[in-house]
Amino acid sequence: MQTLDRKDIGSLIKQMREDNHWSQDYLAEQLMVSRQAIVKTEKGLSTPRAELIERAYLAFKSEELVWKYMFVQKDKKELIYLANMMVRHDSRLSRGIIKHVIRESLSKGDLKTAAENVFQVILWDIESRQKTNKRKIAFVISTFKNVEPDPDEFADLLQKLYDISKRANFFDAFINISGAIAGTMKLDDRKKSRLLYQEATAYYFQGNHNKAYRISIKALEIMDHRIYPHSADVFQRHALICSQLDNHHFHHEAIEHYTIAKNMVTPDQAVYSLALAGIARCNYMLEKFEDAKKHWKDLFQKLGKDDLIRVHSLNDMIMMEIKLGDVNEAKRLIRECERLLAIALRKKWKRYNTEALLLERNKQMLTALERDKYITPEISLLLDQLKKSYMRDEFELTRNFIHDKLFSPSTIESLG
Repeated sequence: MQTLDRKDIGSLIKQMREDNHWSQDYLAEQLMVSRQAIVKTEKGLSTPRAELIERAYLAFKSEELVWKYMFVQKDKKELIYLANMMVRHDSRLSRGIIKHVIRESLSKGDLKTAAENVFQVILWDIESRQKTNKRKIAFVISTFKNVEPDPDEFADLLQKLYDISKRANFFDAFINISGAIAGTMKLDDRKKSRLLYQEATAYYFQGNHNKAYRISIKALEIMDHRIYPHSADVFQRHALICSQLDNHHFHHEAIEHYTIAKNMVTPDQAVYSLALAGIARCNYMLEKFEDAKKHWKDLFQKLGKDDLIRVHSLNDMIMMEIKLGDVNEAKRLIRECERLLAIALRKKWKRYNTEALLLERNKQMLTALERDKYITPEISLLLDQLKKSYMRDEFELTRNFIHDKLFSPSTIESLG
């Protein structure tokens, strides 16, 4: 295979064209190139570009063409470009191309290119499998520690990794690679604060809220009141992290940062609605129920009746009404939440499972309230699910509600 040259590519394309009884003009039209390009390719006078090979693969359904091209094309950038295009059609072929580039790079001592392409495989792994091999992560880290990457290029790679990790809800690779390497790179304050915000977000979704808080504080310190495109997101995320910490001081800190985030954007931006919902929730957690209701009213007046942002606030409102003992209002809100979750399921909303779990919690707490029975196998399972999630605040809230009901003065008195 390694002795192949561009004439072999040309002969194969010519053979497949003739087998299909296609003229050179017709093939040129299918591949969106000139007839002259087809003539030169078939005669082996030039090595085709990656775009032509991808289109020829689609036209002829020929894996052989891609495998041969791998050994003919010496330009790694063209092969990497082809691999990224081919992943839409055949991930196995794409991985084969990238592995070939990695082997060639290692054989020539080009560790940087090898590591960049292992990084690409990690991205594909997470996107398609929601996991990746620890050895790949270790190789990227060890290589980039010894062969220092360009800071801006590496920041762009980490941005891709973060985006894919967030969609897949798998942050191990991002946390390990970013934590091991990013701190040693010379990034400007804008990129450094954005990266720290992303790390804080990753730890938040992993349930490590204390670590998320410390990193988020660093991001705020680096911004130092300067306004960047991501500034409102940093303040909003910091507030969300604070709201997970079990101390009223942190809820006040959350309100402060939600307010800053809200004031940095216009009412039509998503951060505005999220901040308004966050302020309402924190007031609810502080048992300032009238303030919470006021902010929820402002939020709902702004949102459309089918806006899914309503769902999390509805779950908070249901639990608040249960705590206040208003069973009828809780049932009304449950019906509205169910309606919106049906829409969310059809739209494959990424927060559906989380909010469905909270609605189930609310239903069980309402049933427990009506029956005055707070210890059941279903409630134990629910508490276990909440404890294993990143929603520490919801676990604590539910557990405390059950504890207060079990050990209320009226319950103790009934026990005699």
